Order: sequence, then C-alpha cells, then structure tokens
Amino acid sequence: MPVPFETFLPYAIVFTMFGVTGAGVGFVKYKANGNKRARRSLDQWDRQMMNRDLRMTGHLRGQSDLPVAPPGYELSHPWRACREAHGLNSLHCHRRLSRKLKAESRRKAR
Repeated sequence: MPVPFETFLPYAIVFTMFGVTGAGVGFVKYKANGNKRARRSLDQWDRQMMNRDLRMTGHLRGQSDLPVAPPGYELSHPWRACREAHGLNSLHCHRRLSRKLKAESRRKAR
C-alpha cells in the first residue's frame, strides 16, 4: 500500500527545524568563544590558562603577546582577593574558586 506524499511534509519540517536549531546553537557557541571553535576535553591546565587569559585580556579565549602584564593584573588574582576580603584560608578560597570555575565551564558547555 503506497504512502501518500502529504505525510512527508511534516517529517521534512521537523528535519529542517532540527538542522536550523543545531546550526543556530553552533553559531552562538562560535560567536561566544570569540569566533573560535569550542574547546573540548579541558583539563586543569587549560582551565588555569583560561583564567589567566581572562584576567589579562578580559576574555576567556583572548591572548596577549605583551611582554609585561597589564596594570592591575597582580591585584585581580581571585585567591588573594578572597583571602583579603573574607579573611579565609587559601584552601577554602581554592574550593570556592574551583566550584565557580566548574559551574562556569558547565554553563559554557551548554
């Protein structure tokens, strides 16, 4: 028994919408990463370098070729700021920072 061609129209619409939304999400991730592909398999070193790049340039994916750090770089370290602001030991600050970085990476992975 043949299938009427009218049944293919909804499938074509659904298939097209999945393609459009997938391409849209990819485009938004690309633009959010400074016009670079999204990073995959981040380890502790990559996160540390991303944190350093964020403090130096203001962008997670930004890099600088300046031989000296910009003014205020030495004051932007989160552990020192946490310790001075809250009077907490460095282990507590490290735990808070690692939770914050994990939450940011999960949010950016979405």
